[in-house]
Amino acid sequence: MKSDISTNFDSAKESAAVFAIYEGRILLKRYQFEGIWCCGATMGKFLKNSEDPTQELIKLEKEELGIDLPPKYICAIVSYINKPKPDGRVRLTSSIYLLEISEGIKSKIKKDPQHRWMKVEEVNNSKEIREDDKFIFTRILEQKYNDIVLDVDQMEKWAKAKLLGWKEA
Repeated sequence: MKSDISTNFDSAKESAAVFAIYEGRILLKRYQFEGIWCCGATMGKFLKNSEDPTQELIKLEKEELGIDLPPKYICAIVSYINKPKPDGRVRLTSSIYLLEISEGIKSKIKKDPQHRWMKVEEVNNSKEIREDDKFIFTRILEQKYNDIVLDVDQMEKWAKAKLLGWKEA
């Protein structure tokens, strides 16, 4: 299914995302945007005002992976995204959660060709992962759970977003 992410980022938004980790590996999900495949967060969603991020992520885990473990909140990421007009500069606040998977739980995850595990040491050299995602993955894998602010340029294609800068919040 081809999708245009610009319809999701047309105003300030709040989202929640969960990263699944198992023995030095991170679970990746492939998303197709603009006719190419790239890896993003394991699972995530935009939130409405009344939605509880933890409960929404548990529902998403159940749907995507077939498990329903409560993830652990680890940090917030505020992204300022430069987009072409009419959107311009958009603010996205993301609550980031971690799901540490045991061998027993890993065996219960439903098989999906759009999911795969990647070794920690492969993240920074991967051509499938966006630059801003590499930064986020690396901090999570190194257990640097401080809130951060990202400045991201999406003036070209979504999949080719550039990380312009970052700071700890």
